[in-house]
Amino acid sequence: MVNVDVLTYGFALATDQGSVGYSTISLLTLGNQHIVVDTGPASRRGMLSKALQSKNLAPDDIDTVILTHLHWDHCQNTDLFRNARVLVHPTELDYARNPRRGDHAVAWHVADTLAKMKVEPVSEGDSVAEGVSIIETPGHTIGHISVVINLGNEKVLLAGDALPDSGTIKRRLPYNVF
Repeated sequence: MVNVDVLTYGFALATDQGSVGYSTISLLTLGNQHIVVDTGPASRRGMLSKALQSKNLAPDDIDTVILTHLHWDHCQNTDLFRNARVLVHPTELDYARNPRRGDHAVAWHVADTLAKMKVEPVSEGDSVAEGVSIIETPGHTIGHISVVINLGNEKVLLAGDALPDSGTIKRRLPYNVF
């Protein structure tokens, strides 16, 4: 059985001057296996470390990191998890290596950071662990993925920015498509 915990809660702030958001960072525990979904922005590095400590974990205890996409608020702390395998959609990784000029949402250093880590491409239907699989949810970014968790009687979706608000469901499209 998969246990799901939130390490840090995300939020969105929209004004008439623009919007900004921080991702939620989640921890999946399956027995002795620990999976982190998204690693958050650099400004939350200390908060992430404290949240892991509260679970009696250190970054080296994390087996797998799943990155829903490579925007700065979802991936800047990936380097903390130097022993983990890092799962990301190959299209997302290709784009991060050569982002469109002026795309400030992509973390400029992430491709270099990931080149030094154990990166594994994942796509639709791939199994991460028992009860944890990948579904492709492009729209916010071309290689966006979400994580499906089978909890027996129900399934839970960790959607990254695929479903940032309820209007996404009505529009059938995230409000902030890159």
